[in-house]
Amino acid sequence: MKLVLTTLAGLSLAIAPAYAQTVPTPAATPAAQQKPERMICREDNEIGSLLKKKRICMTAAQWREQGQRQGMELERREAQRSGGGG
Repeated sequence: MKLVLTTLAGLSLAIAPAYAQTVPTPAATPAAQQKPERMICREDNEIGSLLKKKRICMTAAQWREQGQRQGMELERREAQRSGGGG
């Protein structure tokens, strides 16, 4: 009985590395390797109040995108006011 168990244990140890090599390993995706962007929080005064503040949290990319949108909106309004219309 001891001989049978020893033989089975030896065979399983011999087969295990070969089996492990045939199993495909999942490729690490670039998104999984990237660290999540940290949140940046800012406080804005609420309209109509000197004391109330609103806390807004977004990632740096979201803040940049919002700034670009606000800049484009400002340019559009200035063009309309000056009569450029375009």
